[in-house]
Amino acid sequence: MAVINYGRHTANLTDPCVLFLIGMRVNRLRSVGAWVPVARSMGNMIAELAQDRHSGFLTARTWMGWRNVLVQQYWRSTDDLIRYASDSNRLHRPAWTDFYRRIGVADGAVVGIWHETIVLEPGKVETIYGSMPAFGLGEAIGTLPATGKRESAAKRLAVN
Repeated sequence: MAVINYGRHTANLTDPCVLFLIGMRVNRLRSVGAWVPVARSMGNMIAELAQDRHSGFLTARTWMGWRNVLVQQYWRSTDDLIRYASDSNRLHRPAWTDFYRRIGVADGAVVGIWHETIVLEPGKVETIYGSMPAFGLGEAIGTLPATGKRESAAKRLAVN
């Protein structure tokens, strides 16, 4: 069970890092044989990354909705993320190639995919976590008490 950090905490962002959101949308529910491998490959990649502490991958959380899967990931840098994504010896590149070969994104595609890459910089990100385990950015990089110069959202945004 996750440790609850009682009181108010904020992410300890001292260096830039990356929020990478990646997901899929099932367009044709009955084509299970086509979209399940796409969903499964996401989980396999996260497992691979979690075992490699030198990859630059920090943490991930998966969210599932009716037709959608979202994986929220934090990375040390865009260089680390791109290095992983393009490495043919890691799971992503072969899965990506296979996806485009078998499914693609043309009209009538069984599943749609998307991603967004956001660079988070000190002084441009504000977080607060109240009496809960570390979560999101705080889980990725650690937290510290939201007191003094980190007491309010405005003060947290001004901290460099």
